[in-house]
Amino acid sequence: MPSVRPELRLSPRDRPCRAHCSFDAAAALFSAEFELAGPEPAPRWVEQVERGLGIRARTMRLVLGDLDITFAPPGQLVAVDMRTSPTLWQRARAQVPAEAPALWFDPVVEFDDNELCVLDVAAVTSWDPDARALMLRFGGGEVDAPLRWFALADNVYAGLDAGARLCELMFTRVGQGPAPGVH
Repeated sequence: MPSVRPELRLSPRDRPCRAHCSFDAAAALFSAEFELAGPEPAPRWVEQVERGLGIRARTMRLVLGDLDITFAPPGQLVAVDMRTSPTLWQRARAQVPAEAPALWFDPVVEFDDNELCVLDVAAVTSWDPDARALMLRFGGGEVDAPLRWFALADNVYAGLDAGARLCELMFTRVGQGPAPGVH
């Protein structure tokens, strides 16, 4: 499977964000739902008209291998979902970044008419049971460690390489349910 990792355009995140991360072993589903804190900015005129007409807010989906990322432009994360089996995970120690600026990202990719982009990206999934952290390294084993990190939420981090390409996602405080059995 070729590694086609997306380049990311970064933008400041002006409100605190928390991700509710969980793994449902029975459904073999990891999910993270993002929630912004603080007052929501006043909707623009176009948004008011769209709401009045019952038009849902626009979302875009970026699929990286088995990972499905839903966000609202410009780059605000809504949800991350992945079908996965803990038997495929590697055990690794999470090294949560000490400093990571709060940013959103917009992938520099082409979306189709349905606001969908699918990239064939290999990923290695790792689990740290002590930190309850799930890590995804894109590009398989051939990718170096991230050169810089940024915080998508207070418990979700993205690592970039020198070319501003996504090379790792780290989800901490993965919640509830029994800890997955990783060998």
